[in-house]
Amino acid sequence: MSGVQSVERAFAVLRCLSGGPAGVTDVADRVSLPKSTVSRMLSTLEDLGMVEQAEPGGSYRVGSGMIEIAAAVLPGRSMIAAAMGKAPSKPMTASTDASTTGRRRRRAE
Repeated sequence: MSGVQSVERAFAVLRCLSGGPAGVTDVADRVSLPKSTVSRMLSTLEDLGMVEQAEPGGSYRVGSGMIEIAAAVLPGRSMIAAAMGKAPSKPMTASTDASTTGRRRRRAE
């Protein structure tokens, strides 16, 4: 880690939860952090609306705050490109799909 440790850890936790709901112990194991650290981090992220618990003591999942951030990205533009200030990418067409996968996509009729 070369940046701000707490930010890197928070994003590691968020990335972990992007795969689906998980409890404190599971998250701590997956991101290789102490359970107490992950518990405090999840509590703060919950206060900010970035994660939420279905019920007290239950698993955590991505919260409405993260969904709002993701929704702010324009269609056809990835969050990474938006964060880096890059122009929107071209929408995928049958010709670009064929060049990247070697086959043409079937259009819905």
